[in-house]
Amino acid sequence: MEITNKAKDYLIWIGIIVILIISYIKWQEKQANIRELSKNNLITIGKIIDHRVTGLSENFYVKYEYTINGITYTKEVNYSDKFRNCYFDRKCIGKKFIVYYDKNNPDNAVIDFENEK
Repeated sequence: MEITNKAKDYLIWIGIIVILIISYIKWQEKQANIRELSKNNLITIGKIIDHRVTGLSENFYVKYEYTINGITYTKEVNYSDKFRNCYFDRKCIGKKFIVYYDKNNPDNAVIDFENEK
């Protein structure tokens, strides 16, 4: 049984819509985590220390560090568009942003790329 061109187009559109919905849900979860940590926990300043690109779809990853009570924590997050050019010009390295962290578990933290310091 052969799939017609119209059916192929339909399947492609369904796939695109599913990917967009999943991306939106993940973004909403990340925003909710930032809101929750910002309301109930403490803040510090985090600094971007590295940037890399992986995969055929060019997934952009930013590595940052922050220090709580003399202990330095390092995290890596996928943040696709904000630092797209950093891979080439490295201008994002050293930029500082607010980091919200759980006072009972400082490793549970989220960097707020909308709040540059």
